[in-house]
Amino acid sequence: MLFRKGWDIRGRIEYLTKVPTYYYQYRVGGADKESELARKCPKCGGEWLLESPLHDVFHFKCDACRLVSNLSWDFQ
Repeated sequence: MLFRKGWDIRGRIEYLTKVPTYYYQYRVGGADKESELARKCPKCGGEWLLESPLHDVFHFKCDACRLVSNLSWDFQ
């Protein structure tokens, strides 16, 4: 429910401003670093791991879904 509300707000901001707007999905937890690095985009299931972190924070980015996320803080 929370993801859906945030996702809708992101879409409204993008629609009104005509600026590509990304939704940040905060990540904590996970089994281990290897499984974290193998995560797929939660919306489309595509590859979204970046070669190097964007702004030293975002390790994952899906341009199609407009999502960004961090590697779990437990494994940084």
